[in-house]
Amino acid sequence: MASDLAHLPTWPVQAVGSPLHPAVVFLHGFMGNREDWHFLLPEFAENFYCILLDLPGHGQNQGNLPAEPLTFAWLSTSLEQVLNKLRLPAVHLVGYSMGGRLALYFTVYYPQRVKSLVLESASPGLANLAVREARLQEDKKRAERLKEIGMKRFLDEWYGMPLFNSLQKRPDILDELKLRRQDNDPYELARIIAELSPGQQPDLWGDLEDISIPVLLLAGEQDEKYSHLVQEMAKQIPQVWVSLASVGGHNLHLEVPDWYIQQLRDFLVNISRNSRHHTDSL
Repeated sequence: MASDLAHLPTWPVQAVGSPLHPAVVFLHGFMGNREDWHFLLPEFAENFYCILLDLPGHGQNQGNLPAEPLTFAWLSTSLEQVLNKLRLPAVHLVGYSMGGRLALYFTVYYPQRVKSLVLESASPGLANLAVREARLQEDKKRAERLKEIGMKRFLDEWYGMPLFNSLQKRPDILDELKLRRQDNDPYELARIIAELSPGQQPDLWGDLEDISIPVLLLAGEQDEKYSHLVQEMAKQIPQVWVSLASVGGHNLHLEVPDWYIQQLRDFLVNISRNSRHHTDSL
């Protein structure tokens, strides 16, 4: 069973599966949209109520950015409105990269609305003030660059960064990804880069130890930054699983979809029976 709730007054939503099943909300990354999660539906829609969202400035949620600067507090309030509209008191929350940063913020500030949390290549923020400021200035330059050169050239530069080294070795996947991303509005994305920069993001490192729900942290070993980061995060989170994919980088759900499906399925099925910390590797 599928429904396209396009007229939801908050964000466009695609709901797939039965609302009688456990609800799982998926939050895509920067420049993505809800279609990024369609590969999961054949495996999950039978047993889970899958909620796929377009974040502001993405997919069918373009042209609706607020006049005031974007913040994770505003995004979290909007996400709560989505859950209220869908009559979902609490959900399993899955987020990738920027969507993962939002998922973590939402979990910290709306803990009663989240049953479990899955973070793929996502950070709790930057604790060092100088590093925060440097990142903010870097992202402001990226935002101006995007407005100057447009989507096509920006996509080449963005996916040419070392962060996406493993993806660069998969031109078949990367070319299709760039093609899908060209539909974004460069001016809206420029705002998102600057206003939701990790340099603007609240530092949540000190909140990790207070997260009382099961958490799955996913990263690719070929993404050295985030594979190290998730292991540092795991030291702070009471109920945590860490899974590292040896053949993946920053965008695991795209690069190793079968592995990703297995990790997510195992976590959702087993969290009710097992709260021990463990680490897996592909």
